[in-house]
Amino acid sequence: NHRVLRFPFDPAKGRPRTTADFVMGQTDFNQWTARGDDSFDRLHLPLAVRVDAQGNVYVLEWGYQPAACRLMKWSGASVAAAIASGKKTVAATAKLLPKPEGPANILWQPKAIALDPARGGIWVAGTDYSAFFYSFSADAVTHQIHHGGQANWRGVDVDSAGNVYLLDVWNENTMKRYRADLVDASTPSSPVPWTSGETVFYG
Repeated sequence: NHRVLRFPFDPAKGRPRTTADFVMGQTDFNQWTARGDDSFDRLHLPLAVRVDAQGNVYVLEWGYQPAACRLMKWSGASVAAAIASGKKTVAATAKLLPKPEGPANILWQPKAIALDPARGGIWVAGTDYSAFFYSFSADAVTHQIHHGGQANWRGVDVDSAGNVYLLDVWNENTMKRYRADLVDASTPSSPVPWTSGETVFYG
């Protein structure tokens, strides 16, 4: 179906309702068609979703090729207005967030996203090449951790001190911690090497 569904909380039962009241992507059960350049009402393998304090919704698409991978943002105001008016989707209001530039900084088969309120943006962890930070205010990728195809990151998170954690399933199932000062000093052209991470645990 390749959709993102919203299930409202039922306070009487203390759990989400069993019927969705909002859909991102196609509202029917037709086969998906998106290839990275389609409109936002046709999603392509949505793999991760996050909602920030302002109600903005971020959806990450996994794809077989870099062109089929997208990181999208729906504004909280547009989502709330659509739900209040009884609409089921706000596909046309989505914003496509930029990717890193250059052949070594492609976004390929991304697996995870994590909001970073302190830095004012969102982290994206890819299967190959890099994890990067998109700054909302700059509307650009401003920080990056590069592994040059040596890792397969399946999870990303940020602690209150700004340290970034990446879960690697290729290198003995390790989790690495990247210090905040190294991350803050990085740029897309001068990324943090993946070897600079401290191994927190391994399988």
